[in-house]
Amino acid sequence: MTICFVKINLLFFFSLFVLVNSGIPLWFRCFKGKHNSDAYSLDLIKEGISFCAVLFSDKDYRIIFLADRWFPNIEILSHIESIGCFYCIRSKSFFTFSYYNSKGFFVTSHLRDIKPLKYTAKVFKDVFYTRKFFKTNIVVSNYSNTDEVWYLVTNDDTSRAIRNYSYRFGSIECIFKSQKSNGFRLESTNTQKIEHFISLFTVMCIALVWLTIIGVDYVRNKHTYNLKIRDTRKHSNNTISRLYSFFNLGLTIFNRCYYNTVDFTLKFNFVLYDI
Repeated sequence: MTICFVKINLLFFFSLFVLVNSGIPLWFRCFKGKHNSDAYSLDLIKEGISFCAVLFSDKDYRIIFLADRWFPNIEILSHIESIGCFYCIRSKSFFTFSYYNSKGFFVTSHLRDIKPLKYTAKVFKDVFYTRKFFKTNIVVSNYSNTDEVWYLVTNDDTSRAIRNYSYRFGSIECIFKSQKSNGFRLESTNTQKIEHFISLFTVMCIALVWLTIIGVDYVRNKHTYNLKIRDTRKHSNNTISRLYSFFNLGLTIFNRCYYNTVDFTLKFNFVLYDI
């Protein structure tokens, strides 16, 4: 990512899905310069993955790492498997995969050569990914539900691969949007020192979690609030959709308190629960 007036290029960011269509930040790193080689260090990426996994080592959780197309490095996939976790990562179409066909011949093809089906995903189990022949599973999305084909590499349940990967957009990308144009407008900062930016980003991550918690608490305990915020819409088919994300709902409540438009005391107990 490029920040105005600050030479910060890449942000490694891991999130925890604790809420429906939301998440919280767990680990990040910032770097100076547009082409800082440290930002692409495999050791650094593995450090972040291990850090997140260790956080829940005493829990019986199924940890799945999701990532976009630049991420599927064989060493990273192997590392995720070695620590007992799962991955569901999108691959670029020019990568190859190999397998034994019905006649017993060992065939190598590009992912882009797979013709997707309209309503059903294509699944290739126990194939060999890239020229390094990394054994994994590949799931190709059906083109009726996605704007472009997803070539997913996963060691998890293949029947859930498309659903698992879709959480990237509902949770991780929403966090990025809240940090920037839809909330804190991080890209507009005028700070020019990496140390100051790291401090700013740390405080922002804490604030993001806190405001999300406030938004969730309002939804769960609306009857105890002396606030009237229309946060949902009921449609003609009796379905209900949200008008605000939990973060934006919390931000709205905070702004009303900050500008003294309501007489209300914000909670600071940081009790985080699902909804």
